Amino acid sequence: MKNTEELQIRNIVKNLYESSVDASYSLAITGGGIKVVDWLLSVPGASNKILEVVLPYSGTSLNKYLGSSIQKSVSLETASKLANKSYEEALCNNPDKNNLVGIGVTASLETNRFKRSQNKFYMVAKSHEKLFGYSLVFEKGSRDRVLEDQITSKVIISLMYEVLDLKNDFKINLFRKEKLIRYSKLEKLIDQLIQAKKDYVFIDQSGLATDDIDFSGVLIPGSFNPLHRGHIGILEYGLKAFGHFDVFFELSISNVDKPSLNRDELIDRVRQFRGLSGIIITRSTTFLQKSKLFPGCKFIVGIDTMERIWDEKYYQSKKDLQDTISDFNELGVKFFVVGRSNESGDFKSLSNIEIDERFEKLVSEIPEKDFRVDISSKDLR
Repeated sequence: MKNTEELQIRNIVKNLYESSVDASYSLAITGGGIKVVDWLLSVPGASNKILEVVLPYSGTSLNKYLGSSIQKSVSLETASKLANKSYEEALCNNPDKNNLVGIGVTASLETNRFKRSQNKFYMVAKSHEKLFGYSLVFEKGSRDRVLEDQITSKVIISLMYEVLDLKNDFKINLFRKEKLIRYSKLEKLIDQLIQAKKDYVFIDQSGLATDDIDFSGVLIPGSFNPLHRGHIGILEYGLKAFGHFDVFFELSISNVDKPSLNRDELIDRVRQFRGLSGIIITRSTTFLQKSKLFPGCKFIVGIDTMERIWDEKYYQSKKDLQDTISDFNELGVKFFVVGRSNESGDFKSLSNIEIDERFEKLVSEIPEKDFRVDISSKDLR
């Protein structure tokens, strides 16, 4: 990094320390963003602003610091846990200080060994009033580890500014396909979704939410009233069957056969997924609308849902149905169908219903031997 840029960064840190906002930071960083430690601690005034920097780098060290084992070390949930731990430690060790901030960062950056996973980071800031964060997936192979670490470290400082509502002059140089995604508390985004100001909201299993993701993985749609072991079984199957694809649930606040969900109902249903899986909330009443939001995605649906997708009564005309099939093809979506027992106890699968041959190539059956759970939300209610 050029000396002029180093000087600029240290001036930005200096301005943070000299701001009129009296705040103190505690940071927990693992996997990347280590350059920020140098930038923060080498500027005069650090001892008044930085309470602690913890680097639980190995998996064992990370589990010990958090006090429990974690499923994925590089995830928004882990960053959230790190931020919460940092914040709680700051509260415990500094009862005389106000405006404490916990920062949690977890990253997987360029390395000297082959790895299939993406180079990326997640970071979360937590204060008494605020909880938000960022994530970024790097364009793999375009930078060395030093450059990826510097970008991660710059975003950490930007996060430290933002949690205090301060402006900064940082320029984060990203490639065209790279996107810095911002996460925040759910409530505001839910209100905007209900007011039709947003088309969808993604909620991570940590509880943080965003309206800006590029998704082409696997969706498990449903009403989840309530979430049950059948849904969880489909999630487990999807994670196993579709490799490196993200697998999320999808819930629409609107439904052609049911009343729309109000705010309280929606938040209650979303709470079921905390710590389990991400979920996308949409306003989409049809699978065509969902497909336009997330082209190229794969849907795992039950046989009853598959019949409704193919039922002409849900379309304005036969031509409307045929046009929808053409749109599905152009959007590159696929449907994977789970069978189940009917009221007579007979197992009903894709082979038991007739589907137009133009639709057949979009649909695949999940064999009974691979997945079968005969339970429904209706039975539980």
